[in-house]
This record gives sequence, C-alpha cells and structure tokens, in this order.
Amino acid sequence: MMPEDIRQKLLTKPFEPFRMLITDGTSYEIRHPDCVYVTRTHIVIAPELSGGLPKGLVICDPLYVTQMIPLSDNGHKKRNGKRK
Repeated sequence: MMPEDIRQKLLTKPFEPFRMLITDGTSYEIRHPDCVYVTRTHIVIAPELSGGLPKGLVICDPLYVTQMIPLSDNGHKKRNGKRK
C-alpha cells in the first residue's frame, strides 16, 4: 500500500480505529493515530498501549500492508439493532 494512503487514513477526522493487515498474515489493531508513524520507506507501529506506553515496536515496509479494515462496533455487524 502507498504510504500516502496509510497516512491519509490516520489523518481522517474523526479518526476511526482499524485493523492493519500485513502480507505475512499478522494484523494490528490501530485504535489511535499516534500508534503509527509513516515514512516513505517504513511504518512504525506501536501496538497494545499499556498505561499509555507501547509494549514494543513493529517496523515494516508500507508495501507489506494489504488492507486497513474498520473496527467500528468492535468488528461486529449489527442487524436490526442487535449484534450477530
């Protein structure tokens, strides 16, 4: 994915949390735009904030990002006002 596309998703107001899928099958829940830093050649992801501090960092090439899936409603779709 192009770095500009990822950056634009992070800058969307209001921010909508999303799941970032990587080519190796891993995924990361991005619940705050400050958890991701994007450059032309790298993405730095700080997953699982604990007490305001990340537990570690993940660095990957933006081209390895395959999808950004919204996490709205905690990933559950509603039907007639009820969760599936």
